[in-house]
Amino acid sequence: MTNQTKPSFRREDRTKKVRLKGRWRRPKGIHSKMRHGFRGRAPVVNSGYKLADSLRGLDIAGKTIVRISSLSNIEELSAEKHSLIIASDVGTKLRLVIIETASKSGFKIINIKKPSEYVETIRKRMADNKESKEKHRKEKESKLKKKEVKKETAEKSEEAKKEEEKLAQEKVLTQRT
Repeated sequence: MTNQTKPSFRREDRTKKVRLKGRWRRPKGIHSKMRHGFRGRAPVVNSGYKLADSLRGLDIAGKTIVRISSLSNIEELSAEKHSLIIASDVGTKLRLVIIETASKSGFKIINIKKPSEYVETIRKRMADNKESKEKHRKEKESKLKKKEVKKETAEKSEEAKKEEEKLAQEKVLTQRT
């Protein structure tokens, strides 16, 4: 059996209720006609619809799907026989490198629709983050400089106050005699 002859399994009563999505959910109601398999009702998922052994685990193009988490995994594969899925635990920088090498080698990446646009958006986001961090660092430095200047002026003003007090005390002492 191929993908074309397998029915698209849909949720029961999805056309009657707007809030229900088209995703498959097994019918569980006691009186459910779909669960009982009445004629004229939508098909229910069961093992009879399983793909042939030769087609199982392949994508639409007939290539084997492989999960990639490092560059060394790509070197072992061929673009004619394999399609790639980049693992979710791969970081952004490594993901970009994997996408570039895979696209150069001619692999199809299943979990990214448009790899070139994805790379551009990620690079732009990384550049924006770098700029904002640099801006934040400069603002922090300027605040520290302002604090230092305030401390210096405060120290100078304290010294000036002490000198004025000394002068005032000297005046008082000189006036007594």
